[in-house]
Amino acid sequence: INAALKKHLPVIPVGTTALRALESAAERGKLVGGRGMTKIFIRPGYQFQVCSGLITNFHVPESSLMMLVASMVGRKKLLSLYQKALSWEFSFLSFGDAMVILPKSSKLGEKSKSQKKVSVLKKKIGKNISHK
Repeated sequence: INAALKKHLPVIPVGTTALRALESAAERGKLVGGRGMTKIFIRPGYQFQVCSGLITNFHVPESSLMMLVASMVGRKKLLSLYQKALSWEFSFLSFGDAMVILPKSSKLGEKSKSQKKVSVLKKKIGKNISHK
């Protein structure tokens, strides 16, 4: 992961637990070794050190995990996405449908190589997405 960060490649964990673990192990924009528990609480306003996006399921409304996701996309955008998911009859919770969150900007910079690669990934993913 540190090699990816050094090359300004996006780091997109699968799941909120993986995201929390990565951010907990970050110091000054890179991962450090160790073991332990985390009490990290990611909510809107959090400055991500490692993660550029997230693959996760649709979480229970008003949960701390919704706050984590809102920290990446914003509360208003998240509520809009959930309305679309409901209208398309997506399944929610642990065994439901998933979403890929690829923010427009991150701490790596607006015009960084990472963001250009994220844009390419968005185009590739978008071609393969369909809804009910």
